[in-house]
Amino acid sequence: MKSREAYLQALKRQLDHWNDDITRWEKQANAARAEARKRYEHDLAVLAEERQRAMYNLRLLEMAEAAAWDEIVAGAEEAWARMHAATAAARAHFQKQP
Repeated sequence: MKSREAYLQALKRQLDHWNDDITRWEKQANAARAEARKRYEHDLAVLAEERQRAMYNLRLLEMAEAAAWDEIVAGAEEAWARMHAATAAARAHFQKQP
């Protein structure tokens, strides 16, 4: 298993990457026609919710005592998996758009 600091840094890098994607997609959503905008807004709302969960778990990991580390890592892994799935679904939709 990675060290605690390496693990946290890897999670932060992934979150930064997702934030970049979301920013790009928000710009696309703002430029979209009305019928497409509703889909963009839904996808972005799902991503925002999952990002909040991921950020919450990251904060828990940063504050975790050594004894609770393994339990909190499991929760963070689950949140990261949900964020990854939501991002992949949004990416598939946004890449179809002009």
